[in-house]
Amino acid sequence: MAELTPEEREHIYLEEKERYRAKEKIKKENARIGDSVSGCASAILLLLLIAIGGALFGIFGVIGGAAIGIVFAIQSSK
Repeated sequence: MAELTPEEREHIYLEEKERYRAKEKIKKENARIGDSVSGCASAILLLLLIAIGGALFGIFGVIGGAAIGIVFAIQSSK
């Protein structure tokens, strides 16, 4: 195989350098997108937890209210 000329080496070096920069740019863009997606996922998770907590509070509030009503009914019937 023939030895590369200095011009060919420089050309290959510049191409590799450009590929490296493009790869780094893609990595940074993916990291930025990943951060925004994870922030959005956190917000959605928080809203779901609040909704579930509210539903459970409502259910147990009704059950607790019914239990108190039953206790008062039993006490007043004696």
